Amino acid sequence: MDENKPQTEQPPQWAARLDERTQKHVAFAQNYARDYAHGAPGHLDLMTIAALAKLLDDREPCEDGG
Repeated sequence: MDENKPQTEQPPQWAARLDERTQKHVAFAQNYARDYAHGAPGHLDLMTIAALAKLLDDREPCEDGG
């Protein structure tokens, strides 16, 4: 296995219902909000997408029931 290749995580259940392109856009928004959030064009859109994704992540029960 190539150690330099990024590992892809399984998307949360809510994200798995989105098409692949939308999943990637949400993941980009989450990454932007976490690591960059410097006010680039589309800043509010990306921050909003990331905030909504976090709300959904927080609501989704863990697979182990926890």
